[in-house]
Amino acid sequence: MSDVVPGVQIAESDQSLSIKFDDYDRRNPITVDVRLAVMEALSRRRKDTKCVVFSGSGGVFSSGGDLSSMPPDSNWASDVRMRVVGAFIQSVMELPLPTIAAVEGPAAGAAVGLVAGCDFVVASEESSFHLPFSKLGLFPDGGILSTLAQRVGAAQSRRLLICGSKLDSVEAYRLGLVDELVPSGSSLDRALEIAKLMSHRSPNSIQSIKETLLEGVPSLEFVLRSEVWRQRKCFTHPDFSEGRAAFFDRREPVFGPLGSV
Repeated sequence: MSDVVPGVQIAESDQSLSIKFDDYDRRNPITVDVRLAVMEALSRRRKDTKCVVFSGSGGVFSSGGDLSSMPPDSNWASDVRMRVVGAFIQSVMELPLPTIAAVEGPAAGAAVGLVAGCDFVVASEESSFHLPFSKLGLFPDGGILSTLAQRVGAAQSRRLLICGSKLDSVEAYRLGLVDELVPSGSSLDRALEIAKLMSHRSPNSIQSIKETLLEGVPSLEFVLRSEVWRQRKCFTHPDFSEGRAAFFDRREPVFGPLGSV
């Protein structure tokens, strides 16, 4: 895959799907067309894909939604747009694979929602995170009310979104929006290192973990019920046989793609 539509580069290599927002002159906006292209790429990914990595070109992650296309020319167009926006973040959050955001420079608006929804966030020391919705008179979209709250908590999310805050990399790391800070220019390299590590983790286990935590922190009762049937499924899955053998052989496990039996 490559350049499915203008504004995004999509490529697959080394069991990773790479999605790079690529319209630097406009600060890499995540347009409706870009969202549709990414959703198609996610649904058509190779069977051996084990990780998805998001990044941006030119030292910018993304400015988020395309403000120049707002407002839509009718309520119908607005609703269609928001359904695409919602389907995009839902397709990312419901992926059974690990997702990684490699953030260089600014991320704004719905792009922060995407970053917060990823399983791993690697950001450069020069990165920044902008939440301008209240300054623009807009409702926070792109799932950010959910994804940001899962990352930093409801109270911090309220404060940041109501104030229209801008976070530097250090503050974002302190709050938990960022998992790892790296020198400028090296976030993608580090993200690819993590992606490579994921190739030695059980796709079946990862899928079960992500499905259980999709709605945030589950109740103890829900977790204990889930453990019964999910562990039964894992005990009889080839991934456990390989993981157990590798443990006793003192080697890295070699897992098949998701869904292999």
